[in-house]
Amino acid sequence: MQILLVEDNSDHAELICDVCEQAFSPKPVVHIATRFSDGVEKLLNSNFDLALWDLQLPDSQIADTIKKLKNIVTPVPIVVLTSLNDTELSLGLIRRGIQDYMPKEDLTPPLLQRVCYYAIDRKKQHLALEKRNQDQQLFCQSLSHDFNSPIRNINQLLTLLKDSLEKRIEFEDHEIEFFDLLDNRLSSMSELVHGLYEYLLVEADHINYESIDLNILIKKIVDELTQADEKQFSLEVDELPKIAGLSFQYYILFKNLISNAIKYNVGAVEIKIRSVTDRAHHHITVSDNGIGINPKSLNTIFQPFSRLLTDSAIPGAGLGLSIVTKIIENHQGTVSVTSELGRGSEFTLSIPRITSLE
Repeated sequence: MQILLVEDNSDHAELICDVCEQAFSPKPVVHIATRFSDGVEKLLNSNFDLALWDLQLPDSQIADTIKKLKNIVTPVPIVVLTSLNDTELSLGLIRRGIQDYMPKEDLTPPLLQRVCYYAIDRKKQHLALEKRNQDQQLFCQSLSHDFNSPIRNINQLLTLLKDSLEKRIEFEDHEIEFFDLLDNRLSSMSELVHGLYEYLLVEADHINYESIDLNILIKKIVDELTQADEKQFSLEVDELPKIAGLSFQYYILFKNLISNAIKYNVGAVEIKIRSVTDRAHHHITVSDNGIGINPKSLNTIFQPFSRLLTDSAIPGAGLGLSIVTKIIENHQGTVSVTSELGRGSEFTLSIPRITSLE
């Protein structure tokens, strides 16, 4: 077994090497690097079965080491060995893709052997999962393209047909309604394809979390919705926290909630986003002054293809809130709703805190 040990304390390095020799048979070959940069160079240019990595190094403090380890692309499993004994830190490391974490004070041959073998197996599973996610994303993109292309072609042909006929004949009112109806049906099909694309995309399992500034995320969504010629709306937003998770999924989540608040509203749209944080969770509420939700529907609106209204005048696939649910469940959180017909709705997201990533 070829092991990379990144450790600047010579006493600690000697102790770890001794434990490695007792833990593995045949005796492993341990290559030592005393700086973070040297460790990365060795890791990327040699073949190792395992890397044991200290967090506090001469050229990299603990916080920097944690961030930089996440960005290393390698098939080699990394186990962090450190003098710190911090459960929150260990969870944060796992979320960032590190295979395992061991306090040096707990280092024994049987424990090191077990942790390292688990780390090697976990890394193999992680790589297989990443490959599956890539395949699933490619499938989603292909599916979206293959369905949207004929929809766009039909829409273009419909427009050409309407323009050509209008030059020769004068349409009756009901005939114009037929064209409008076809146009609405095509828009609904396009929204369904987009909804299925997002639903399949968030079904994929992902491991590596990142720090997300919700203030920046919400601003991006609002700018895009404003430019997309949506209805005019006012938005009142608290100072929002940084959270840990998958940025692209939270983008989809908040865009669905804000888009629904705009879509299901017959007057001047008012949206409020509030935030309260306790020791364990961020609680984010998105409320509106829209048409509200029938109490009989509150238990089913988070299911796929469940629509707030069956009125085809408001297009939609009925997947938006099920996507919201899937995303929040992916992050071990919860979503709930309260609503009153004619007065609006309030969605509450409870997002677990991972302070080492926020």
